[in-house]
Parts: sequence; C-alpha cells; structure tokens
Amino acid sequence: MDKKIIEKRVSDLWDDTVMIGQQIMLMSQAEQYDNREAFQNIVSEAALRSELMTCRMRHLLYEYTNVRKPNYLAEAAEMQGMAIREYPDMIEIEVPCLFPKRKQRLSSEYLTDPLYFMLDKYTDSHPIEKYTDCVVRMRL
Repeated sequence: MDKKIIEKRVSDLWDDTVMIGQQIMLMSQAEQYDNREAFQNIVSEAALRSELMTCRMRHLLYEYTNVRKPNYLAEAAEMQGMAIREYPDMIEIEVPCLFPKRKQRLSSEYLTDPLYFMLDKYTDSHPIEKYTDCVVRMRL
C-alpha cells in the first residue's frame, strides 16, 4: 500500500467534501432569496462533484481494500434502487437515478458500473432475446 497515494486521494476527497458543504450552504441562501438560476447552478455543480467523488471513493476501495468490485457493485445497484423484471415480450430495467450525459464517462461511472454489472449478472441466469424495438420511459 502506497501511503502517500492514499493520503493524497483522501486529501482530495476531503477537499471535495468541504466544497460540497459550502455549496449546500449556498443552496440554502439562493433558495431563500428565490434565485432559481443560482440555485440550479449550485445544485448542479454539487451533484457533479458528488458523482466524481463517488467514483474516486470506489477506486480507492477497490485498490486498497479487500472489497471486490463485483460485490460492491451488486450493493451499489441495490442501494440505487436498480431492478430488472421480465414480462412476456418485455424486460423492464428500473434505474431510479437520472441518466448521465453520454460524453461524461467518468461522471456517469457511478451509475453505469452497477447497471452493467446488474445486467450481466441477470443475463447469466436469465437468457434474454435481443429486441428489435426499445422504449425508454422516464418517470418524473
């Protein structure tokens, strides 16, 4: 275990945590003054930083502990409320979190890694056919 690398990564996580804490305080102020645009920008920045933090923590967990990635991703999928249900002629995949932007791979890793893991595990024991038509339904 490289102590300096771990210290640097933990320090970066702490800096992100402090920044998110400050953004949460700013959210309260922007909401109080009914400034929707400022509120939106602050919430968006804090959410993106949180997603990146999640990915960094996962990598720290995989690299420097005995936690195996598949075990953790199964728990992450469950924690995020992801589920797969099969019906005649249809498979329903529930992903309650928002879908990330396609071009921002690192910020979407928090969602796509557990989703791909869950789908892979499901198809190991439930053979599914490839569908020619697909519908994405978003529930708000």
